[in-house]
Amino acid sequence: MFLHSQIGKIWIIALLCLAHRAHSAESVDDRHGNRSSVHPAAARSESEPKSNSVPSPPIARFKVAKDGDALLLPVQFNGREYLFLLDTYCACTAFDASLPLGDPQKQREFTTGSDRVSLPLFKVPAALLGTFNLQDCLSTVAAVDLSKIREVSGYEIFGLIGMDFLNKHVLRIDFDKGELLFLEGPDSHLGSQIDLIADPSGVPAVRVQIGGQRMEPFVLNTGHFGGNNSGAIRAELADELIEREECRVVGATYIETVSGLSSKRLIQGRQIVLGNLLIPNPIFHESGANFLSLAYLSRFVVTLDFPNRRMYLQEGKAFNRPDRSDASGLHVIRRDDKTIVHSVDNDSPATKSGIRSGDAIRKIGEIEATRASLFDLRRVLSGSGTEVRVVGNRGGTDYDVLMTLE
Repeated sequence: MFLHSQIGKIWIIALLCLAHRAHSAESVDDRHGNRSSVHPAAARSESEPKSNSVPSPPIARFKVAKDGDALLLPVQFNGREYLFLLDTYCACTAFDASLPLGDPQKQREFTTGSDRVSLPLFKVPAALLGTFNLQDCLSTVAAVDLSKIREVSGYEIFGLIGMDFLNKHVLRIDFDKGELLFLEGPDSHLGSQIDLIADPSGVPAVRVQIGGQRMEPFVLNTGHFGGNNSGAIRAELADELIEREECRVVGATYIETVSGLSSKRLIQGRQIVLGNLLIPNPIFHESGANFLSLAYLSRFVVTLDFPNRRMYLQEGKAFNRPDRSDASGLHVIRRDDKTIVHSVDNDSPATKSGIRSGDAIRKIGEIEATRASLFDLRRVLSGSGTEVRVVGNRGGTDYDVLMTLE
């Protein structure tokens, strides 16, 4: 199990790198529990096949977030509905360790890039994703502590839907409509066709051109959500591209893994090319592995044909959205229904404005903090060059400051 979260911009990966062997349901509610670009010169696909066939109706339809926030699906378990994160960087479906799963069948060691951890595996409990019976689809499930994900995301996430379930399905994610479909088959696709390759851990990857003509495998990571950047890049590859002046360091971020909290560089490249889709000026944080984030994928209508190992990308409304990084140095979490400052960066706009760790944030800009998702709050804090009003509370005393984002 790998929890990989940027405290400031809520980049989270839930990764279970364990190779395993995956009706109509419709969600009509916002499942997130909220109370409440690319440069224009980017190359466009020249290959957008169209089908004259009438598409089959979906076998399952779920309402999901738009614009790169978490893909949360409802799972019925033990008489309740829980939110599970759809995570293509997760080879094994997992339940939160607090849920009643019975006695473990065995322990399994999970490889997490630079970390390794042993987790218990359980018999699959009686649980439904829509009308998909998980007992019919899976052999075992893991148990992991997802409390940190809940705190940093602000969502009540109690499980992960991994590739052991997804790999037998065709999915279409329409970020413009906020809709995720499970399809009967790969009929009526639109967009550029991209071949999927298998990462050694069994999760899907694609070959991306980065730095001149160099092709590198990048994992598709729908579990990395809530940020404004394209994903992660191996530190060794970043060093090589920086030396060749094809990338540059544009800042730093905090990354939390099972090994603890550490500072990582933010790297901006000249461009990345996937198929014949070019994205200029992408930003990545350095990591132990290359991956494309949900923010990257949300530029498109994405069809994932896992049985035939293909992906189709059609430009969406956010295709020209540029990558951005946090401009505030203010890192917030959600705890006990309050928006709390986890930390502030040294010599940052947040520090200069007098905001401190432990403060309760009531308002950012025109957004009431407790009524908004952390995803929306963090997007407000990525607008470099703007002034943002922050209303907070420290020790029972309110304050109101104007913070200039850098």
